[in-house]
Amino acid sequence: MVTLTASGASNYTWTPSGVNGSTFAVAPSTSTTYSVIGEVGGCTNIATTDVTVTPTPTLTVNSTTICGGSATLTASGATNYTWSPGGQNTSSIVVSPSTTSFYTVDAANGTCFTTTTTMVFVNSAPPLFITMTNPSPFCPGSCSTFSTTAGYSSVVFDYGDATGTTTNTIHCYTLSGTYTVTAAGTFSSGCSLTTSTVVNVSFLPVNTVTFDVLGSAPYQVGSAISFTSYGASGNWTFDDGTSLTNAPDPMHTFNSGGTYCIKMVSPTTTLGCTDSLTKCLDIIQPVSINIPNVFTPNGDSNNDVFKVTGQGITDFHCVILDRWGLRMYEWDGIGGGWDGFTKAGTPASSGTYFFIITYRTADGKGDVVKGPLSLFKD
Repeated sequence: MVTLTASGASNYTWTPSGVNGSTFAVAPSTSTTYSVIGEVGGCTNIATTDVTVTPTPTLTVNSTTICGGSATLTASGATNYTWSPGGQNTSSIVVSPSTTSFYTVDAANGTCFTTTTTMVFVNSAPPLFITMTNPSPFCPGSCSTFSTTAGYSSVVFDYGDATGTTTNTIHCYTLSGTYTVTAAGTFSSGCSLTTSTVVNVSFLPVNTVTFDVLGSAPYQVGSAISFTSYGASGNWTFDDGTSLTNAPDPMHTFNSGGTYCIKMVSPTTTLGCTDSLTKCLDIIQPVSINIPNVFTPNGDSNNDVFKVTGQGITDFHCVILDRWGLRMYEWDGIGGGWDGFTKAGTPASSGTYFFIITYRTADGKGDVVKGPLSLFKD
């Protein structure tokens, strides 16, 4: 509020407002020009004055949250600023508090003055540590497990072996060596940290396995096959349900034909890691076929069925013909046979018949055998 005073007259009238009197108290919201008319003995005169209004500053100050480091505080809405603590007279200041702190700024527009206070929040996070755990024994092909300080989430790892970044906490190094592992994560307080550590990857030595098969192929069913591991013991599996533990230079017999993969595994010791070696062998079933030329289907349970026996036969088909070439009977599979009855179910007469046998062996070879067959009932 400002009081305006006029003198030198006996009557006074102020405008705007029409107030009478030598003094006039005004409180304009904006700069305003005031006039006063003074009268003495019928004579009048007029005078004017300006009341300039300087607005009180409306002060705005930003506040911030940091995880260590610095923050910039900026005030606006005035022409002059004084910060506390610090005493800086600029609109912006850079602060680096170690704990949550208050900052005050005094601001002025001319003689008009205001003050405001702001706060810088300082969040904290524990150090980010990386821990590496290796399996025991630590053998080539084994994978390491990495963990970080509890409370960190969305941790991204770079394992230092040019495999890129990942959130996977299990990593498999391919070679022994020294690697720099980097981890970046965000703590529950919102603070993000990045840290690195050097790890040494040192795989245990491998107890190398080697073995050979003695003798030359083909290897037949029922023949003993010798293996040499050059005196080194190992655990063996022969792919036919049999195995040996801690044995050197074994010998093994396969009782049926097929392909078998023999595996030797070196024993695990505290001084080294397990190795294994697998070699596959083809075991050949010897091929034989026995075809009788006489049978007696008279019901005495002795030679009542014409049967072909053999080994190494995979596909088998037999046709029985009479002397005129008519088909009497036929079957598939070497386990079948002819009981002396026709396909119509009637008994065949005694006499000479003929067989045509088509078969294939395990090695893919095929053959056809033809011959006479005598049927006797007496």
